[in-house]
Amino acid sequence: MRYPFDQGDQETWTQIGQLLVATALSSIIGIEREWKHKSAGLRTNTLVGIGAALFMLISKLGSFDVLARGLVVLDPSRIAAQIVSGIGFIGGGIIFKQRNEIRGLTTAAGVWLSAAVGAACGAGLLRLASVATALYFVAVLVYPTVLHVLRQYLDRKDTMEISAVVRYRTGADGLQTLLINIMEAGFRVRMITRLEEVLVNQAASKGPAGGDRHASISNFSRTPKTPAAHIERLERIFDIHLTVNGSRGPDSLMHALSQLDSVISVSIEDDEGEFVQRV
Repeated sequence: MRYPFDQGDQETWTQIGQLLVATALSSIIGIEREWKHKSAGLRTNTLVGIGAALFMLISKLGSFDVLARGLVVLDPSRIAAQIVSGIGFIGGGIIFKQRNEIRGLTTAAGVWLSAAVGAACGAGLLRLASVATALYFVAVLVYPTVLHVLRQYLDRKDTMEISAVVRYRTGADGLQTLLINIMEAGFRVRMITRLEEVLVNQAASKGPAGGDRHASISNFSRTPKTPAAHIERLERIFDIHLTVNGSRGPDSLMHALSQLDSVISVSIEDDEGEFVQRV
């Protein structure tokens, strides 16, 4: 069937097959991201792959009617270059910062690779696109396993002692959850000492939206004499001194503690014996 204004001589089943291969390969990448509950999953990666392949096919075949008249000179690489720069807006929307950690980099890189796979399929480089898809799974599945095994091997070789002062609030994520996170990070708690209690008025700490929640914190050497109704409104906060052993450095300990909403601050002892706040 011939549609009006259709360039039937250039549009063949070969190009349709290339578009379908781009859909399949980018979908495989998207399934892995969807399985890990990432923001850019199956639909995003599939659409990026289809779009990149279609742009490449347009770049290759969409101007033959003009070229036949000898009016212009075709440069197919120009659209491929624009695909690379244009996909950046999706990657920028995926990457975000949570506390001291940057998240979304792998997902953004996966979307970028989906665009490259789609462009390769559109250019007819199906084997190259298939190999790139296989290498994606090597990077996101095999490499973490290798790093985990290597890290365990290095952990057995040497250990170090880290001393830290942690300020945390009582609640659902209290001391027990804090200690569990430390042990799951590969550290062994050798000593724990409660230093002092800090009280903060919950009504005052809520403050205006976006304000400093901890602006009203004050130290007390002992519980103040206040009415029972007022005590119920006070949030209990403690400072504890931790001594842990592990093969990882202070950054790993800080990362494990910073994931907890109950942790307010973490100070690590430096080489001179002074505690420096890291979180």
